[in-house]
Amino acid sequence: GETFPADDPVDWVAKACDSSFRYDAARVSAESNWECAHGAGHGFTSFYRDAMKSVHACQRGELEARFRVSAEKGGRRLTGNDMNLWRQICGSGVWHTAFNSLTVPTLHELATRGKSSDQDVSTFVCGGRLGCPVGEGGSDEAGARLRF
Repeated sequence: GETFPADDPVDWVAKACDSSFRYDAARVSAESNWECAHGAGHGFTSFYRDAMKSVHACQRGELEARFRVSAEKGGRRLTGNDMNLWRQICGSGVWHTAFNSLTVPTLHELATRGKSSDQDVSTFVCGGRLGCPVGEGGSDEAGARLRF
């Protein structure tokens, strides 16, 4: 079977998400595509153990080239908006992993500083860097754990 890549996960992600581009190409909804993008962000984070390297992996041109071919095999032409959304959702998987990795002592430290909102968590973790979610709910369940 397929094994986790030793050096560069981009090809592995392209293979993993390839079928979702073909599958979704014939449909109005691209749900499996977006699920694969979000999961790819989690996977990049597990591989690189570095949020910014992971977010940059979501932006790699090799992915777009592969996905264009897959979508066309399914009968659909990808637009720039399709790939921009894929990159954004992939980045959300990266930051989701980072938010969920916050330890209890870290959350306690934030609370003692008077930080209690989702935006506080987002600012602490990614502070406006590429793909960092903004607004309420952006930090996923980390904000709720902080308030708890």
